[in-house]
Amino acid sequence: MTRAKEVHVVVYRILLLLLISSCASCEKLQPEDSGVPSEYSHRRRLLRNKHNDFQHLRILAFGTSRTYGVGVNSPYKSFPYLLSRNHTKNLSMKASGPQYSALCTQTVVGNDDTLYDVIIFEYNLLADEYLEVLAQRLRARFPQAVMIFMRIWLPFQFKHAPSNKAVLPLVHERFGALNPEKKTAKEMLANLVEGTQPPDWIFHEREDKKALLERIASKVGGHVYHMPRPENAIEALTRYSKYYTPDMNHFTNAGHRFFQQEMVKLLHDLNAGELTTQLGTWVDTDSCQLWYDTGIIPDSVTHEAPTVNFLSTRHALEFPTKGNYLGFKNPFWDRPVFVWIDFMAGSPVGQYPKSLMLFAGLQVEIDPRLRGSGTLHVMKHAKIGMLHPGEQAKLFIDSMDKEADNGFRIVGMIYTTIQMSDWFEVE
Repeated sequence: MTRAKEVHVVVYRILLLLLISSCASCEKLQPEDSGVPSEYSHRRRLLRNKHNDFQHLRILAFGTSRTYGVGVNSPYKSFPYLLSRNHTKNLSMKASGPQYSALCTQTVVGNDDTLYDVIIFEYNLLADEYLEVLAQRLRARFPQAVMIFMRIWLPFQFKHAPSNKAVLPLVHERFGALNPEKKTAKEMLANLVEGTQPPDWIFHEREDKKALLERIASKVGGHVYHMPRPENAIEALTRYSKYYTPDMNHFTNAGHRFFQQEMVKLLHDLNAGELTTQLGTWVDTDSCQLWYDTGIIPDSVTHEAPTVNFLSTRHALEFPTKGNYLGFKNPFWDRPVFVWIDFMAGSPVGQYPKSLMLFAGLQVEIDPRLRGSGTLHVMKHAKIGMLHPGEQAKLFIDSMDKEADNGFRIVGMIYTTIQMSDWFEVE
């Protein structure tokens, strides 16, 4: 090698060492007041190592349409799957609170010997006493699992005080309810806060939901995750805007990555990471049949009602007139069960009819009419009575509103030994 080439090699090696040294210390050059969010570099380091951190953990997730993955083009891009791609069971449901999962925990989780290491709950404003039942049933079954109760915030919880209007009505006024220009939440919120001051925006805090999550977490040995929210309202709305879809209610791909990173951070703080080994027993028993997604009616259910398809992929038995019946039997021969029906509710008011359920000499009135300006279809649940071991029975459905757009729609059956008064002082 010539003298000139040796010099070039030495210079190249020196420059390479300087470059490596600079990159290794770049994160240390970001002080708290640098303008870079303090958690940014920490989350970036965690993200680099996420495939080595918790991808082995078995994740069980319960939640709303947000955790289900509405807002991204695949449910497998939701944050539970990002947390553990090959070992996640996501039991989140669209337009539903924790009631169905609480009543049907054994059915939806499965009765095999599968263990779960982390259980995540995301019900936010839909959290109620059924979340406590769900958490306690799961704690009895998975005594070693880490339980995380997510407390998130959403842009629509902010109100513009000078106009006395919440974020969503303001968005609809400026950009249209259907968002014809396809603006992103980031663009919309930047427009809303322009020319305003932080005190102009008031956050509607639900202290009752916060207290509920903390009480349930304490009872089952769980942990409440509090989503960061800057005190400066404009900073909160703009800095976190990229995490939300234009409806201000669901998460974008960036949002799901953010919550995956937040879960990684929390699991690190909890020193989680070991696989659980202990499987407990189920508290109470359930057997649930849902044809909402499949359209497959069990042979044990008899009826003369037509099966209807709606919302392109949903299925229901429709009872439009008086005298329709639904026949069924207790699937258990050794215990009595409470019988519930899963039915559709919606808005506007004329979507579904108020109906009278006649069962074993008892009458139960169900009103599936939701008050709201937009078109909405959600699944609700109602207890109609009790069946003795192995007993067969019929439920008669009488519509009380002949002018409704649709008949009364039943999408599933629930048989459970759960009596809410056993879990709380009053039912």
